[in-house]
Amino acid sequence: MAASLKVEVEAAYADTGSLPINAAISQRGGNAGNYVDRINVDNNSGVITATISQQAATPIQGLTVTLTPGFTVNDQQGNTSWVCGGTVPDNFLPVSCK
Repeated sequence: MAASLKVEVEAAYADTGSLPINAAISQRGGNAGNYVDRINVDNNSGVITATISQQAATPIQGLTVTLTPGFTVNDQQGNTSWVCGGTVPDNFLPVSCK
C-alpha cells in the first residue's frame, strides 16, 4: 500500500526539483487496509510511513514501515532510489524491502 504512493512522491518532486515537495498527496488513514492502520507522506522529506494495525501479528502491531526516497542519488534516467526501513524488525518487512 505504501509503495503505491512512490509515484505520487516522485511526481511531486519532479514538479519542483527540490524539497519540500508541498504536494497534496493522498494520505490514507483510519484502517487503510487489513494490516495497515494509516499511511502518511512527509512533505518535507518525501518519506512514506505505514503504521501497522492491531489486526497484524502481535509483535509488529503499532510499528512502522518507512520508504525513504533518495532524490539526491537519482540515476541518469531520473529514477529515484528508495530505502525501506522503520521500526518493524527485518524479518517482518515486506518481501519488496529485502
